[in-house]
Amino acid sequence: MKIKKTIIWLMLFLFLLPIAGFGESAISTYIGGLFHRYTESYLLTGVTFATTLQEQMELDIGLDFGIRTSTDDAGAVSPKFFIPIDVGLNFTFPGAIFSFYVGPGLSPAIVADPDETPSVSFYIGPFVKAGMRISVHAVMSVIIEVQQDLMIGGPNWVNTNTRVLGGISFSL
Repeated sequence: MKIKKTIIWLMLFLFLLPIAGFGESAISTYIGGLFHRYTESYLLTGVTFATTLQEQMELDIGLDFGIRTSTDDAGAVSPKFFIPIDVGLNFTFPGAIFSFYVGPGLSPAIVADPDETPSVSFYIGPFVKAGMRISVHAVMSVIIEVQQDLMIGGPNWVNTNTRVLGGISFSL
């Protein structure tokens, strides 16, 4: 229940942040893949809120939801969840149609696997990402992004993730 409350408060924060008087803002939704330790792949979807802090620099806050399933010998399907929260900066390189961004950040993540003990693991670590926005409308852009994470947490303690995603960004 504590995780559920945290997610609700984070989502409320994301939607109320534009009222705080920051610069231009955008909300992005996307779908893609997350490759955890290059041994597990997750279908990933999420939402990101970005707001301009100063010229060509954005604060970027995102919440993702990754899922994968496995089938045991008896045919029972069990899910495994990967839920990262990203907080970082984007350094933007704007253009008329194509805009690029790169940025560092920090990503705590929760991994829930009912088949393992303990069934919930916590990871945290830095990330770096690069992306491109392609303007297709006055308030809408298509995004393509790649993110590399270094996640610290058990049982392996040093883990790498790669996220590849595509989606749509809406200016507020």
